[in-house]
This record gives sequence, C-alpha cells and structure tokens, in this order.
Amino acid sequence: MNVPRFGLLSCLLTNGKVLAIGGSFDDGVRRSIGSNDVTVLDSTELYDPSSGNWTMSGTMHFPRTEHAASVLPNGKVLVTGGVAQGEPVIQTAELYDPSTGSWTNIDNMPDCRSSHTSTVLTNGKVLVVGGYCSPSYKSSADLYDPSTGIWTSTGALHYQRASHTASVLPNGKVLVTGGMIQDAISTNTTELYDPSTGTWTMSGMMHYARNEHTASVLPNGKVLVTGGDLTERISAELYDPSTGVWTITGIPSTRRASHTASILPSGKVLITGGMIDVIVPINSTELYDPSTGNWTTVGYMYFQRTFHSAAVLTNGNVLVTGGLCRGDLLVLAQSELYNSSTQTCIHTEKRKSVNQWPK
Repeated sequence: MNVPRFGLLSCLLTNGKVLAIGGSFDDGVRRSIGSNDVTVLDSTELYDPSSGNWTMSGTMHFPRTEHAASVLPNGKVLVTGGVAQGEPVIQTAELYDPSTGSWTNIDNMPDCRSSHTSTVLTNGKVLVVGGYCSPSYKSSADLYDPSTGIWTSTGALHYQRASHTASVLPNGKVLVTGGMIQDAISTNTTELYDPSTGTWTMSGMMHYARNEHTASVLPNGKVLVTGGDLTERISAELYDPSTGVWTITGIPSTRRASHTASILPSGKVLITGGMIDVIVPINSTELYDPSTGNWTTVGYMYFQRTFHSAAVLTNGNVLVTGGLCRGDLLVLAQSELYNSSTQTCIHTEKRKSVNQWPK
C-alpha cells in the first residue's frame, strides 16, 4: 500500500477491486496501541487485482480505527463509528461511492460505537451491533436503511459487548458470539437477532469465552468460530443453527487472536496470522476442512501479522494486507496473495520479487 496501516478494514467491491479503509499508523517505536502517539488514518486505498497495484482513493471525513464497514446491495460501502484521532468514540457514518471514489457524510448513528459489528441483512438493511462508547460497552443495536438513509434503533442485546462477531445465517437471523462484556471480561454467550421481529434471544453457549475471534458461515450453514481470548486453550467450535448447539471441531495448530478467516471457493477456511501473546504477531496459516473437521498447516506468510485484513478476490485468491509485524510494532504497508491450489505467496511490494509461501 501507499500508507502502512494496522486495524484497517478491507472490502471487496462489486468491480472486483479491494478497498482498504482507515486504520492506524505508528513509526515503530514501542508504544501502547491506544496511545495518542499513534496516528489514526482517514485515507483509503484501492487494490486492482489485474495490475497488482495500490492507488490512493477518496479521503474520509473522519479518521477511523476500530470502525466497521459493509458493502451495500447498491455497491456503495457504509463505514460506521470507530475512534478518531485525539477524540472519543464517534457516531458518524459515511458512504463510499466506487464510481466516483468519494466519501459522503450521512446521518449519525443513534449511538457512538467502536469495536462493533456491521452486517447486511437479507432485506438489504444494515444491522450495527454493540461496541464500546465511554464509559461502557453497548447493548444497543441500530438499523440503517439504504433506501431512505434513515437510522432506527432496534431491540437491545441481553449483554453489553464489544470485539464480538455477527454472522447472517441461512434463515436470515443474525448470530452474535462472544466479545468483551463489562470490565473487559470475555464471554462465551451467544445471541440471535430476528429481523422479522426486531428481537434478540439467547442461544447456546460456546465452550470457551472469546473476543477478537473470527466467525465464518460455512457452505453447509454451520458457523465456524476460531481463536480469540489468549487465556483460553487452542480450540475451534461449530454452531449448528438447526439445534443451537456448539461442538468442538478439530484442534488448530496454535492459539491466536486478532487473526483473519477467509472462506475459499472450495469451502475450506483459511486462517492467517494473529498473535499468540499480547503484541506477539505470527506468520503461520492453516486450513479448516468442513468435510473432515480437520486442520492442516499450509505454510507461513512472508511477514508476521496481527490487526491485518484479508479479502477473498473474485479469482479465489486471498489478499492479506497491512497489520503489525513482530514485537517492535513495525506497521506494514506490504500485501501478500495466497493461492489455494498452488500455495504460492506473492509479496506485492514492487521492490520485491515473487516469493514462495514457505512450507
């Protein structure tokens, strides 16, 4: 990329390009991630798979990290909340138009939020859930209607939570898992949102408390949850929507949090990077096979990464971008491509040649 960044978001646009949004930059000096010395970014960039190049795109009206983003049915990108430079958590929202590369402010959300989720429902509306806004975690949820541009509050969660996940199930309901609840305690609770009624109901409990984990809706409709909460053991779990029951599935190669999970065209799930301890990034990757429930290590990225992003391209490759590298908090501008058939990694910085994803 043109700008090193961590805590960024990546969205696959309808034109096949990838939009990298916001995040933070640090000059590599060891500091707290929440320090005022970290620069929060308002810039965005576009990756073109046909050329392998990054170009700068429109500038947001607010710098953002710990924000959320969703690609709307009309192709525009909705970005909400987050933390701005030197400011408290914000409640602003913006729309990105790929046809012009510009950002437009829209009405504020009813609540300020960071470390929340943003999910496009089957009816085209966007459900924004939970998050943090001083002095507490949020139990509220809001709906954005792209056809009217209006925000409305919807039913409240049973638990205040942030750094959770939200997944749309085949039946249209939304499964929210884990996260941090009051006093920064991880939780194993899960809840279901019903768009037809606007209400939340408690669902089955995971075997382990998790935050900064990932959740992936598999082709068979089950939900795979991996990693999170570094105090817990190495584990992954499957949620069955037909029963509401969680089961342990296989044993991943390592514990990790703040990693990424990408569903490949084969239906397998690629897990990349993350950290095994507080700010100890790793470069290992592994694949989960839903047909067997087994995990296999598929090699190592060129860089250690945590707080990075990943996007599955239209050709099935996975673009991994940015993040924190190694214990010195070096922020990455570099990107890598993963090919599921050849297990090849392409380091996309122009000064570097093509490198094999080491096995």
